[in-house]
Amino acid sequence: MICGVRSTFPGAKRRLRLEMNRTRRDFLSSASRSVAWAIISTALAGCAGSPNAKPKHAWNISTLAGHKPIRPAPGKVLFIAGQEAGHLGGRPSEGMGDGYLDHVPTRPGGFTLYCSVSGAADLGSMSRVCNLPALKDSVLHLSVSWVADSDLSTRDNNRLLTTGAFDKHIDRLAEWCAAQPRPILLRLGYEFDRGLPFPNFHYDPAYFAQGFRRIVDRFRVARADNVSTVLASTNFSGNLPTLTTEAFNRFYPGDDYVDWLGCSMWIPDAVDETIFNEARKRGKPVLLAETTPVKYNIGRSLHFPYYIGFSEPISPQAIWDNWHKPMIDFIKANADIIGAWHYIVANWSAESHWKWEYLFANCDARPWGNAEFLEIWNKHINSATFLQASSTLFHDIGFSRREKTESMLSV
Repeated sequence: MICGVRSTFPGAKRRLRLEMNRTRRDFLSSASRSVAWAIISTALAGCAGSPNAKPKHAWNISTLAGHKPIRPAPGKVLFIAGQEAGHLGGRPSEGMGDGYLDHVPTRPGGFTLYCSVSGAADLGSMSRVCNLPALKDSVLHLSVSWVADSDLSTRDNNRLLTTGAFDKHIDRLAEWCAAQPRPILLRLGYEFDRGLPFPNFHYDPAYFAQGFRRIVDRFRVARADNVSTVLASTNFSGNLPTLTTEAFNRFYPGDDYVDWLGCSMWIPDAVDETIFNEARKRGKPVLLAETTPVKYNIGRSLHFPYYIGFSEPISPQAIWDNWHKPMIDFIKANADIIGAWHYIVANWSAESHWKWEYLFANCDARPWGNAEFLEIWNKHINSATFLQASSTLFHDIGFSRREKTESMLSV
């Protein structure tokens, strides 16, 4: 067969030899990855019985990816719109034509999705959002959990994560993320210190740091070097106890595993001092991970001083002046450390699953909920401080654009 190819097509033998060499390299690369996984998995498994132990040879794992965290230049803040696919819109043919992308002409610099590693993430749905042309030049803010918001039976997932029980889900998500042609802010164990209805309701500090490191290690082996990790607190006003330095240290996975710090921020002057202090001390950028104008309903032009019950009419300009302007002033005053702002554009009051939560029961945060407010929003959100989607955005935050390389993008 080779002789026939050679006599009919001059140079075919050389091309065949090159192809055989390439195939051999691919095989060796695959084999090397398999060997690396075997070694790393053994090291990780050996740590499962020690909740706060770091995996052996973690520094070798780190070298498997050319990791360079994304970070806007000081004074620039990535604007992220969220927090669900329906809030983003952009898909009228699928009944999702009443979201941010449908009403605001400026494309957001980032967008938010959620998933869990305690089960198989819906990568198909996530891919459909990521593949929207309007989001081509936007950063993905992916929030990942392993404990359910209100299901006590899932608290054992804290321990199970450290034993490898969810590794197959982690690996599948890691491969999907590695194939994305965009930078990703990966917020792991979001609002890790949530204290309602009791302290450490969600995440157990005895296992959290090890679980966080396990996820990151497996992402590194998957060569997801487009991923920058985020550790973000709850910072819920009135949520006691507040995050202390001692509590932060109990949860903290280590500087080698955390690229960004962050916190939610529902009220413009209610900052998580511990997170900001630690970020400045460690040289980490801060993500304002969840923000929304609680107490205000843009669509109905109402203010709820006590979240529920009594309300009073308020003008769109007053809503802006009372919540949005102070929030933006705070961001600009701390733009040396704040690298991204996630604004949740939901009409919380219209979503049944938020009716039980007094904080959001009457909130409508949609800029397009009122035409006058939308005009104010468009004027200010385009200020030079906020990074929106553009052909140069990824370069501006330190990420080299790359082509899609995996079929996982269309799963």
